[in-house]
Amino acid sequence: MVMLSEKTDWKNVKGVLGNPGEFMNRLLTYDVETVSERIWKKARDGWISKPNFEPAEVKKVSLAASALCTWAVACSRYQLVVKKVAPKKKKLAEVTTILNEAQAELQIKLDMVQAVKDKVAQLEADCQKM
Repeated sequence: MVMLSEKTDWKNVKGVLGNPGEFMNRLLTYDVETVSERIWKKARDGWISKPNFEPAEVKKVSLAASALCTWAVACSRYQLVVKKVAPKKKKLAEVTTILNEAQAELQIKLDMVQAVKDKVAQLEADCQKM
């Protein structure tokens, strides 16, 4: 519930789980990248990092809870990867912009060179006619 920004008291949990269609939709459309670092810290410190929050351990009690445990652990790991990759993606976007500008400038220069070559060819042809 913490990862969904919901209160963790039993009444609220029952309310969220009481609408399985909406709950599944929230899980399926969960955007790991938009969840605040505060929520991730709370989820990791409070549950995910605990030894008894392993899917195999949870499965002994509940198969459904084991699936949610697996989902939470996977989301947590993915968020850590996204956090490391984000600066690299930003740098890639910057470098790609620079590359595109350089390629555009190169194409302009290549077009100019081709125009000169065409002019030289025309002049050579004119000279051959003389």
